[in-house]
Amino acid sequence: MASSLINRELPISDLLRAQAINGILTLSLKGIINRPRPDGAPYSFPSGHTSTSFATAAVIYRHFGWKWGLPAAAAATYVGLSRLQENKHYLSDVIAGAVLGGYVGYKVAGRPSGNKSLSIVPMAGDMYGIRASIRF
Repeated sequence: MASSLINRELPISDLLRAQAINGILTLSLKGIINRPRPDGAPYSFPSGHTSTSFATAAVIYRHFGWKWGLPAAAAATYVGLSRLQENKHYLSDVIAGAVLGGYVGYKVAGRPSGNKSLSIVPMAGDMYGIRASIRF
């Protein structure tokens, strides 16, 4: 069993790509929705801890199958439940984080590497800013 794991390539590039895309989407949603947390702090929806852990679990599942993916999903679920326990998020925040992170991780790890791209381009002129384009 260990030999089948050794023959697999560690999905570092997919993990990094999934975390970057997930982070951008999660932080964007937090800023747009601006839902207060149960403890009164800002930016509750969606749960960033949960989305990050589910993105990782989805990449592990796609690369190593259910024998590694199931424990990773269990750990991600624990992270989400701990956010509820600590009164940092509502249940809907945790569910949204799980769906978002799981979807991003699953899609990123499932595409051939030639179809993935991330471009960030500075913009200058009448307005200044950054334009981002993500294909995953």
